[in-house]
Amino acid sequence: MSKTNQKKELFIALLLLLVLLTMNFTLRQITQARQVAIAKESFEEASLDIKELTEKKITIYKDILYFGKKFFEASDFVSRMEFNTFYIDTFSNKREDFNAIDLIAYVEKVNDKKSYLNKIRTEKTQTPFQFLYFNLTTAEDKSTGYIFNYITPNIDGSRYFGYDAAENQQLKDAFLKSESELSLVSTRVVNLFGKDTIFLIQPVFGKNTQLKAKTVNGYIVMGINPTKMFDGIFSSQEIGKAINMETSFFIDNKDPFYYETNTTLSKDEEKLQSFKHIMLGDKEIFLKTESSTHVNQNLFERLFPDILFFGSSFIVLGFFVYVVSASMDKEEKEDRQKIDP
Repeated sequence: MSKTNQKKELFIALLLLLVLLTMNFTLRQITQARQVAIAKESFEEASLDIKELTEKKITIYKDILYFGKKFFEASDFVSRMEFNTFYIDTFSNKREDFNAIDLIAYVEKVNDKKSYLNKIRTEKTQTPFQFLYFNLTTAEDKSTGYIFNYITPNIDGSRYFGYDAAENQQLKDAFLKSESELSLVSTRVVNLFGKDTIFLIQPVFGKNTQLKAKTVNGYIVMGINPTKMFDGIFSSQEIGKAINMETSFFIDNKDPFYYETNTTLSKDEEKLQSFKHIMLGDKEIFLKTESSTHVNQNLFERLFPDILFFGSSFIVLGFFVYVVSASMDKEEKEDRQKIDP
């Protein structure tokens, strides 16, 4: 074989090698892009599911308040025992939905605080003299009070019993807004008695009021532990362990009041992120979910594009070495034949 033919064959082999390696790299990029697209689609579906389950949780909280509202509005009088029994009987089989609820209370709108004090002190209870020393820190204040009265779970000596929500400006504003708009209102996180709480406030109307002129007699109020508010969301998610979740009252997600971290992500790592908003009463809360670009993929799936690239490249290089070696062996054989015919 002439030197010219040998160089020509080597050039063709090298060119073919470059073409095949380029094809391998292109296939790797396409496979990787496809995997990212599948992961993104899976992440978006999971984020939507998380949003729907979060809204379902909120609906449960709203329903609990709505049932209490209707219970009061359908009765001429509701006793403390009836209030407690109603909630125990109605929701005893849904305890998993109650884990974040610190209390459900009936808060009375009080204009004459001294008369209200006398009413509570003379209230007949199963335990004699239970409310004999009941008092209000705002008893001399002539402004309207929002007094926590009926409370469930009914804990003796509850720190909320007799508390006037008007003492806290954020709570007072929420009660005023609930009455003016005649609708469910939420506070942001309120630190009360050394504990962070989100309050949902549902106005209760007088039984005989007209639709055009409703009178607010009181409120059904729920106190929710924000750090437990959406617990259980991920229990029905196939990829829950790979997604992080945050909820905040601020659009930039500062100071999230609830978060769940299921995967560790570095600051510089490329991430999949989703931002959605949900209504909690009159407040908009912002839901952020994020995960890695390999969400819902096992180790083999994550490494498959590289395995495909390096595996096929190894085969191509092996074939190239074989062809070159065979060509060189052929040339050496021809040279020996010329020397020793």
